[in-house]
Amino acid sequence: HDDEREKGLVDVPDNLFSEIDKRNKLSAIDRLQGALISWAAKGANYKGVEGIEDFLRLYRGLPNDQILLRGKMIGAISLLLTDVQSINLILSDWYRAILDEHSFIRASAIEAWEKVPRKLIENFPNLFIESVAVLLTDPYIIVHKAAVRTLRHNPLPKEHSFIIQNKLWSLILHYSNTNKQDEFTVDCIETLISTGISAEQIEGSTGKF
Repeated sequence: HDDEREKGLVDVPDNLFSEIDKRNKLSAIDRLQGALISWAAKGANYKGVEGIEDFLRLYRGLPNDQILLRGKMIGAISLLLTDVQSINLILSDWYRAILDEHSFIRASAIEAWEKVPRKLIENFPNLFIESVAVLLTDPYIIVHKAAVRTLRHNPLPKEHSFIIQNKLWSLILHYSNTNKQDEFTVDCIETLISTGISAEQIEGSTGKF
């Protein structure tokens, strides 16, 4: 038995610890990159129109295959917001990111909504709000999770609650029948309740389900 135990220890791949070290370094670089981008966005915000345009120019100049960097920059885009003018400056880039071919970009785009100041939400056009809601029907769970988490912390305007409720209900129906997604199903349910569904719905067939 001791021989087998010793053999098991010896059989640990030589590169195991170097792989762990590599992952830790990549994670640290990832966090640092995210922090630098957030600082850059806040600095651009402070400089006003000129700073916002500089930030957007840098974002637009990124190669299409720089998915992680593009995602991090679009995820910080709402940090540029201060007034209606700043909304108009960033809206087209943000809208394109919501429709991007890469799921990570789409997920990052919806995550940016969490940092939109509540006082500015009413100034977003309906088309943009509806495109945010559409991400709840995205083909990929990474986008679903980002959308549900974000809309729970920073809901869309109340007049769009009905659209959101229908889409959340569809997610609940889907993920309640999917293995290993119980926690996310609960997140969907709690987000649905936060949209203001009626007491009658909670006490009726919806609540029973």
